[in-house]
Amino acid sequence: MKQAVQGYQHRLAQQAEQQRKAQQQAELARQREERHKQAEPTVNEFIALCRKRSLGMAGYRDSSADWKDTPQQLREQVDNYNAMPEAVQQRVLAGMKDNPAKAKGMADLLQQRALVRSRDHGLGM
Repeated sequence: MKQAVQGYQHRLAQQAEQQRKAQQQAELARQREERHKQAEPTVNEFIALCRKRSLGMAGYRDSSADWKDTPQQLREQVDNYNAMPEAVQQRVLAGMKDNPAKAKGMADLLQQRALVRSRDHGLGM
């Protein structure tokens, strides 16, 4: 009888532990999804900038004023990204989505670029 009670208590403890782990995993997944959702606009803007640069579109060539207005660090990151194999690019984007500091750093660079470009366009340049 005593063994049956101990076995039952052990199973209850295991179930409680499994529930706790499942709840932790669900919370981590929710937090990860939230980070990805917050980083998505920044990642999409970075991808668009990289694609325009890789295609040599107007405004994204070395000689264009828009590209020269892009902060040096961002230009380097775009060119480095474009030189990477696709699998490495996907890891870079995943890192940006998973790491709020990386996403914020990129968002800050993109914002600096937008600010400079808006000032230039506002002055009729």
